[in-house]
Amino acid sequence: MSEVRSARRLGALVVLFAVAAGLAPGCGKKSNRLPVFPAKGQVLVGGKPAKGVFVYLWPASAEGTDAYCPNGQTDDAGNFTLSTYDPGDGAPAGDYKITAEWPARFNVITNRWEGDKLKGKFTDSKNSAFSVTIKKEPNELPPISLPE
Repeated sequence: MSEVRSARRLGALVVLFAVAAGLAPGCGKKSNRLPVFPAKGQVLVGGKPAKGVFVYLWPASAEGTDAYCPNGQTDDAGNFTLSTYDPGDGAPAGDYKITAEWPARFNVITNRWEGDKLKGKFTDSKNSAFSVTIKKEPNELPPISLPE
């Protein structure tokens, strides 16, 4: 009798797992994704390459059903590669406003970046002075030059 109960429990768990996996957001579902195109650029602060700057592109008009915000983080030479859905995949074609944030430190307790060496001056997408158009081809963005 206990073997029958165990088999039923196991069967119920398998069904529950299958249903949960089918309901998980984004699991294997890529049909709503917009096509992306390679895009890279560089951030200069005070004319020098800036390491660790987060760059965000905010669509002028969103299409499709998935929200997206192509973004990247600069390396030692101030270079970044944009990612939308997967690391380094690029950005959908279109017009964007650019924002930037340069975290001052990483808090290991909260597991979050804190502060902004740019004092929040470049985080408002609605009032951003920086814009770019991503074309349906590989894109080399003009350098983003920020004052110190």
